[in-house]
Amino acid sequence: MKFADRREAGRGLGQALLHLRDQHPLVLGVAGGGVAVAAEVARALAAPLEVLAARKIRLPDRAEAVIGALAERQATWLDVRALRALEVAPDAVERLIDEAGRELERLVALYRGGRPLPDLRGRTVVLVDDGIASGGTAHAAVAAVRSLDPARLVLAAPVVAASAADALRPDVDGLVALQTPQRIEAVAHWYERFPPIEDAELVRLLHDARERAGAAPDTCEHVLIPAGETTLEGELGLPARAQGAVLIALVESDRHAAHNQLLADELRAGGLATLLCELVSPAEAGSASDPAHLAGRAAAALRWLSLCGSTRGLPIACFAEGAAAAPVALAVAQVPDVATSMVLHDPAADLERVASGAALGVPTLLMVPAGNRWAIAAGRRMIALLPPASGLAVVPDARSAPVRQDAVAGLASRWFTHHTARAPGHAPAAPA
Repeated sequence: MKFADRREAGRGLGQALLHLRDQHPLVLGVAGGGVAVAAEVARALAAPLEVLAARKIRLPDRAEAVIGALAERQATWLDVRALRALEVAPDAVERLIDEAGRELERLVALYRGGRPLPDLRGRTVVLVDDGIASGGTAHAAVAAVRSLDPARLVLAAPVVAASAADALRPDVDGLVALQTPQRIEAVAHWYERFPPIEDAELVRLLHDARERAGAAPDTCEHVLIPAGETTLEGELGLPARAQGAVLIALVESDRHAAHNQLLADELRAGGLATLLCELVSPAEAGSASDPAHLAGRAAAALRWLSLCGSTRGLPIACFAEGAAAAPVALAVAQVPDVATSMVLHDPAADLERVASGAALGVPTLLMVPAGNRWAIAAGRRMIALLPPASGLAVVPDARSAPVRQDAVAGLASRWFTHHTARAPGHAPAAPA
């Protein structure tokens, strides 16, 4: 399965590395595409991001002929077989290593202002690239990091050739990959979009990560919400300066599920507070729930979010998927003038109820899974019943391929950011 782009691959890799979050790691991206993937890993782990300069050593008259790799701290890996087959003279090898070294000095000056790599002693380091085919660059990068004596070194990439993984494992404390095919002809073949990462883009990624590391961290707290005969459990997440708030109503999954946390992280990164709220208690899990009954609970969560001291005065929006879509659409109708917009992901299970609630005037984005012709056709029929500002998006089926949840989170974030910015009668509130 191909990754859409480096950002999606990095999201998936970040989820696979969440077990390291409590170790407060440093994430090192291999210069180039590795930094684009590492930026998402650093976000998932709430970790600082730095760049490791490394490059392949190629013959000047045969760009496809790779004879080795060089990383910072003069860490060198040479492909002995390639050198023999191409009959490269030792003095020519030394010359090529010197040329690669001068280019690395230029990159370090550009990316880090000439500063050396940070002190890694006693730290957990996650070394990230966008893919590992032969493993040459990874060998050099691992040697460079090992020379700084980290407590633990984990090598991670979205796709790693099985032979390269076997060769690299003895040199690292852990190797994490989302896919390990037998062979990789070219890493680009494993991505739908794989543009080169220009220097300016890489500098921007590093700048954004450094700014994020210096900003006030998000806060998350467990909350209890009265809802008639029951009390709902939720998790309220607040970014440093919230510009809006989103109720993420849950029926078929709990607030700790990886794809729910990913969605909440994406929304908070866009300046939106999040309330992950379970409409069904653990004791009720698996039992049939009437959408109209759950709508009352969703309405209670909406009221609570609009009155909570931390989010009072903010534009309020709603997100729901699957069985939560109908209750949320009906809840929006029960508490008019609270919600400014909605996103309903895969809502086709109860179209009539969804439409009856959503048609009351709240701009709604319907997301339907690609490959499900019935859901796509039903979504097109529904769109005719919704306000003119509504939209329909066909997205990858995130529940059968969790890494594709990035597409859902990204679309939802852009939709909510657009509509909270345009919400009438709301002014962004300062955090409590």
